[in-house]
Amino acid sequence: MRVKYPARSTIQFNSIKITGPSLANKASANEQFWMNDSHKLKPCWNISAPITGQQPSQGYITFSLTEGPEYHVSQIAVAVLVARELGATLMLPDIKGRKPGDKRTLQLQTEVWQLVNQIIGKLKTSGGESNGQFIAVDLRVEALQGNSCQRSGSVEMKFCYHAQDFGEILTKIGISTETPIYVTRSRWHKNLKPLKDIFPKTYTKEFLMPPDKKEMFVSSASCELEKVMGFHLASESDIFVPASADLFYATVAGSRIASGRTRILVPTSTSSLSHISPYISEKKHYAYSCFY
Repeated sequence: MRVKYPARSTIQFNSIKITGPSLANKASANEQFWMNDSHKLKPCWNISAPITGQQPSQGYITFSLTEGPEYHVSQIAVAVLVARELGATLMLPDIKGRKPGDKRTLQLQTEVWQLVNQIIGKLKTSGGESNGQFIAVDLRVEALQGNSCQRSGSVEMKFCYHAQDFGEILTKIGISTETPIYVTRSRWHKNLKPLKDIFPKTYTKEFLMPPDKKEMFVSSASCELEKVMGFHLASESDIFVPASADLFYATVAGSRIASGRTRILVPTSTSSLSHISPYISEKKHYAYSCFY
């Protein structure tokens, strides 16, 4: 089974604003972002509940995972629903590793998890005043160069934002310029320089990886692994800032909501002191229908 989605989402950014430029407001907003994560939510289903009255299988359903990890949640959910409606057995796909015979069922490879944890550790120890916390910014330069992302006269609502915008927004809400920032890219790009000029500890995966891992993971042949790593780093960061209103943003938000990491900021205007995602502030995300 293959599930296809449009490349662009029609989601738009929104925010809650804290008016007034005082330093007290900036400090208050900064404390809110670093300290006010919610508790980990509980699922609405009982995993350990025994299955009663199970009927014989009416056949088998197979499916494959395509595109990036932001698509996989919906692909699996659709496969589960189809199998349930048809009374069929759902066959889980094997994810093959790099070596012959190395395969797991819907599990992230151990070496990838270890590398993600290494990168997180490096980010947490590189910040001075951030107390081991770091920000993930989904700033994909190639997407920002498209026609839909060119700057326009609207400052209150845009489809996507640029490096300079993020630097200005984060400093205005009181984030220390010593805070490490992970950008969801594998290699450095010149268009990221405006952000690094403001936040010197701005890194990509290429810089954060151990030298012996770069060839394995930062290459065109391992682009799927890179996407998975980027997804998990964005999900595990202390603050997540999406650059555009797309499926990656929505899926990362769902993962963060389930784990209680609700510090998600969305840019709307550099004059605003608070940029809380409506997924969180208004509980608009579909994850809230699955957890409580």
